[in-house]
Amino acid sequence: MSRCPPEVSPLFRIVPAVVSAHGTLDVGLPPAPPMFRFADETESTNAMHAAGFMGVAFSEVPALLEFAVDELTDYFRHAFVRTTMVLDRQTPEARVRIKQELRRQFAPFAAEGMVRLPLPALVVSGIRR
Repeated sequence: MSRCPPEVSPLFRIVPAVVSAHGTLDVGLPPAPPMFRFADETESTNAMHAAGFMGVAFSEVPALLEFAVDELTDYFRHAFVRTTMVLDRQTPEARVRIKQELRRQFAPFAAEGMVRLPLPALVVSGIRR
């Protein structure tokens, strides 16, 4: 299973854009593997073939990420390791701006005190030769 890319998942579109606009993503962390590497069908197919699978198929699985509006900042600080490290390395002023903008950006997904974000996943399957 792979994460769907930012074009499909608002979470992965909003968070980096907000941090870039009100802080910085360049906080001295070591490079990480490409987050959406296996969301690319060509890349996934090549990896599956290299691992001995054929008949590679893709299906998007709908999922919903839910958390309380009041826990927005804490949720992101604890749910995603790299996001936690990026947020921890912001200036205090940037953290305040980021928190305010995240609340604003996630408002369209909020109702009755809960944020409900679509977070679809891509399931890649195949048959072992």
